[in-house]
Amino acid sequence: MKINCLDPSGVEKNEKIAHQVLEVSLPETWKGYASLQMYGRQSAEFDLIILTPDRIIVAEIKSYNGSLFQKNDRWVIQSGDYEGYRTNGLKQVIRAAKILAGTIKTKLK
Repeated sequence: MKINCLDPSGVEKNEKIAHQVLEVSLPETWKGYASLQMYGRQSAEFDLIILTPDRIIVAEIKSYNGSLFQKNDRWVIQSGDYEGYRTNGLKQVIRAAKILAGTIKTKLK
């Protein structure tokens, strides 16, 4: 799969590594678009959008070290004595996917 980066300055190191792995791991017929921002009534930032023959996949790339679990509707990273809260990537990607789906539906009308 080829990933087209729409804003290379907005891609973090861990995202570049993920892109390299995905490019060689996913089918060549798939297409990827990284570092996309949508503005309008609702704005969204997309780490990666993957187009396949039958679906659109919205991916949020995270780089966490340690155990990851959910507590009180928040993501928690635990590594040794350290425990810290992180952004809930699932909520981020669901919101972004809904915005993208709404935009596509509007454009297809």
